[in-house]
Amino acid sequence: MNDAEWKACAETFARLGGIADAALDPQSAQLAADVHHNVLKAIFGVYPTVFQADASYPQFVSNLNSIWPAAATNPDTMYSGAKIDGQGVYRISGRRGSVRYADFQPSLLRRATDAPGPALAPVKINDLTVDKNGLFSFIWSAERPKGYDGDWYHLDPGVGQILVRQVAYDWVNEVDASFAIERLDVHESKPRLTPSEIYGNFQQVLGAGEQRARLFMSWIDVLKTKGAVNRVERANYGAMGGIKGQEYYEAICEIEADEALVVESRIPQECFYWSIHLWDLLFNSIDYMHRQSSLNGHTAYVTPDGMAQVVVSEQDPGVQNWLDIRDFRHQAGVTWRWMDCPDGAPPTIRKVKLAALRDELAPGTPEFSAQQRFEQRSARARGAQLRRKW
Repeated sequence: MNDAEWKACAETFARLGGIADAALDPQSAQLAADVHHNVLKAIFGVYPTVFQADASYPQFVSNLNSIWPAAATNPDTMYSGAKIDGQGVYRISGRRGSVRYADFQPSLLRRATDAPGPALAPVKINDLTVDKNGLFSFIWSAERPKGYDGDWYHLDPGVGQILVRQVAYDWVNEVDASFAIERLDVHESKPRLTPSEIYGNFQQVLGAGEQRARLFMSWIDVLKTKGAVNRVERANYGAMGGIKGQEYYEAICEIEADEALVVESRIPQECFYWSIHLWDLLFNSIDYMHRQSSLNGHTAYVTPDGMAQVVVSEQDPGVQNWLDIRDFRHQAGVTWRWMDCPDGAPPTIRKVKLAALRDELAPGTPEFSAQQRFEQRSARARGAQLRRKW
């Protein structure tokens, strides 16, 4: 065992405890514990993307999900990625499933510690040739292989990774795509990792874990500076790899126990996808498997004239469109997403007293019983577990 390298890794890990000093309120025991928990989650999330990342022997590994919901992960989306070499020849194949949207997004990133960069044009699953058995296959390379007449896409030589997103409206009934990646121009079997590679990977995991744990710690301050407390602010994540054609609106939520926020917007008739969800002060999505912390175009109630009104509160208001902010009344934010919805307008937010909530909602908004809430949460837990994470 190489004690020097292992000691260096241990010293790096010990230093990560100081990240809590950069928290908004370093005197808060809860927030300090959350920060340290976030470091551990970040390291756990980065590990497979480093140790299983090999452009010559690629595989797709999960990198954001309900266990590591960093960067305000969209609860409707399963994320995975693979390291590749833009100079190589790759075949991606699999089963289409029935998920609402999926794409293969090339990225110029090469190491886990690289800063997020702009998104390149994705390959969308709805554009692929799918046979009668629901199977697809395409080749990604700098040049079309000679004699190959199947689906082919040009691969930028600078690409270092592929990010895959699968977006579902109905978590229970939509079936995620399944897929595999192969490099066709490498024929040797995969060699064993050397000691220097192993320890180098350790340091990369710790470095990327620290970087990602810190990445959004100041985001709340940025939003507050913009005046986004109980007011929406448009966010631009295109420069950080966000989906092209998707609009993001964010706000910090601050309410008292007897108050609620009503977030609303009119849903255009031509709208491919929309959703809203909660996140915490470290920009992690709030537990969306066991809490009512998100809604979308399938799970939300929309009035006959197309208005979606979402209630954010600590107490259950007895309406379908509720986001549960319990334990996070002064420590949460909300994101509204439009995808391929050109007429989607910025949502509005207003703070109201819970006692007067019914007067603030559209006439005819149906009541939602405790039994319906239980069934709603049960469907969430079921659907979240049915989707692929590993």
